[in-house]
Amino acid sequence: MFRAAKKKQHIPLMSDISTELPRFVKGDPTRLRQVLINLIGNAIKFTDEGEVIITAEPVPKKDNMIRLSVHDTGPGLTAEHQANLFSAFTQADSSTTR
Repeated sequence: MFRAAKKKQHIPLMSDISTELPRFVKGDPTRLRQVLINLIGNAIKFTDEGEVIITAEPVPKKDNMIRLSVHDTGPGLTAEHQANLFSAFTQADSSTTR
């Protein structure tokens, strides 16, 4: 899914998946997929050089819980944009609107 964008920018897209993940977890796979696609897509879109890494690991001392993270070497968000991150939809960078 991200191959075309990754090749275009030559950004390595890597994963670090723990071998200690629980076999089963409860959750909403559709919502999880939606959030990951959004995070990974934005990481690739806003990273001009460096890398994007997706990490999956168990949450310490929490049975059957996992932590998924998307790390990138892009410019990041300003403190103001971070404060609004989980508010109603706003476009942090209007230069990329459709």
